Amino acid sequence: MIYGRGVKVKNNTSNKYLVFGFDMETDIGSTSRNYTGVQHGTLAILKILEKYEVPATFLFTGDCALKNDNIVDMIHKKGYEIGCHSMYHEDLGEPSFHTSSFSPILEEELEHRLRLNIEIMQKLTGSDPISFRSPRGFGSNKLIEVLEKLNFKIDSSYMQAIHLTQHFPYFPARDNWKTAGNSSILELPLFAFDLENVDDNTYQKKLDQWPRIRTHGAEFVYKHMQPVVEEQINTHGICALTFYLHPWEFHPMPEKIQYAEGTLYYDEFLYKNTGDNQIREFDIFLDKCLSNDFTVIDFRGFRKVFEQAQVS
Repeated sequence: MIYGRGVKVKNNTSNKYLVFGFDMETDIGSTSRNYTGVQHGTLAILKILEKYEVPATFLFTGDCALKNDNIVDMIHKKGYEIGCHSMYHEDLGEPSFHTSSFSPILEEELEHRLRLNIEIMQKLTGSDPISFRSPRGFGSNKLIEVLEKLNFKIDSSYMQAIHLTQHFPYFPARDNWKTAGNSSILELPLFAFDLENVDDNTYQKKLDQWPRIRTHGAEFVYKHMQPVVEEQINTHGICALTFYLHPWEFHPMPEKIQYAEGTLYYDEFLYKNTGDNQIREFDIFLDKCLSNDFTVIDFRGFRKVFEQAQVS
């Protein structure tokens, strides 16, 4: 069964779309080798999605899928879209900010890595993944080239909070993936707030939506996304806000993790309000959006909407 309102767009008069992608990876990105979020937080996510009968896209790293094949099987049998998120949450494109675990992949390695990711998902689900997101949103021209070659249809690696220029889905140019062109890949930018006049300069990136459902609450996110909704509708006739979330946010995360070589202390925004608070606020957020004529849709569903609407 494929859930909900997001697959009933032909009968829906709303022009406001929310696109949810969950990055299925190790706890807190690449800084842990644990999958407690995937093993426990995923169940909380599915419970909320089923409550509201809405779809979402789950983007697995190859390693996560292999070590949590029961989770892959459960998501697949429920009819949710499953996509790819690299092999080990490695850096596949041009870094946009510094990380504690810089692990660049050479361009000539990209195709092999993504083929492995695809083959794992094919083996576990029996279907070909068509949606992708690069870890941390590190994209590149080469990545778009490889995604096209491997028959992906949707990418969601463009970080609006960092690159600032693309505010609406587009087909990238092959010589500059950050601009519009004639690639066959539909790019779903990870939307950012218009917070220039809001006294909120906390956490990772000033304009980014993440992690504010968890750290600031559903009401904050709903209120401050409205100018983006209005601007997109006025410009394009519809709006599409793409969110990125992680199952580890739906399970309590530690403030630090100890390794043989030392102890890593996390910044507050990475563990603050993980677990029950994130579950509650995500539930509130979905309820508020669905009560105000938003349609929740997955990656593959929005590509169909985009093509049928022939938006500019």
